[in-house]
Amino acid sequence: MSEEKAFVSLDAIQGLWNDSRLEYYSINGTWSLLDFDSVIVCPEHFFDAYKPEGKFEDLPKLGYEDSRRIVDDYSNVKNQLIDLLKQGKNIYVLTGFTNKCYRSVGKFGRFGFSAETRLFDLYSFLPIKVSLEPMRGYNIELTDLKYKDFFHSIGRSMEYNSVIHVEKGLPFLKIKGTDKVVGTIVPCINGKIVFLPYFNGTFTSNGTKGDELRQRVFDA
Repeated sequence: MSEEKAFVSLDAIQGLWNDSRLEYYSINGTWSLLDFDSVIVCPEHFFDAYKPEGKFEDLPKLGYEDSRRIVDDYSNVKNQLIDLLKQGKNIYVLTGFTNKCYRSVGKFGRFGFSAETRLFDLYSFLPIKVSLEPMRGYNIELTDLKYKDFFHSIGRSMEYNSVIHVEKGLPFLKIKGTDKVVGTIVPCINGKIVFLPYFNGTFTSNGTKGDELRQRVFDA
C-alpha cells in the first residue's frame, strides 16, 4: 500500500475539519507548511483571517492593522511555497472571483491619519503572476485527455468562478465551447502550481458521496 500523501489546507475546502487526510491552517498562522507534500489554497477565504472593514471601488478594503499584517504573512507563506516547489511538490489553488483587494497604506502624522489606499494582489503569495476574469458557471469541458479519469469522476462537482490568465500555463479545463481557461497547470521551479475551479457542496458533504469524491481528488 502506498504511503498516504499529506495535504494541508490553507484557508481552503471549508467544512472538512474531521477528515484525517487534511490539516487546516490559516494564512496568518505560525505552523509550518514544509511538513506536507501538497498545499491546497483558497485566496478568497483569506478574508476569514483579515476581516475587511468595508469596500472601496467595489473591492474589499482592509483596515490599518490587517493591511500591515497581510504583507508580512504573504512574504512568509511565499517563501515556504518556494521551498516546497524546489522539492518538487505541488500547490493547488482554488480560484475565486477576484485577485485584488485594497489595503491601507496611510500613516499617522501631525494632522492625524492619512487614509491612503493601494491595490493588493491576493495571489502575490505565489511566485508567478495571476489575473482573474470573474465569470461563474458549471459547464466545464476537459481539453487534455491525460486527466480524463479525474475529470469523469469529479467534474460534476466543480464550478468555476473566474477565467484564469497566467503565463506558461498548460490548460486542461475550459468553459465548454470556448477558449476560456478555468483549470490550468503551471510548471514552477521543480514542482507545479495547479489552478482548479471550486468544489461544490457535494464534495464537502459528510455522506458516502462526499467521501468518495474526496478520495478521488486526494488520490489524483
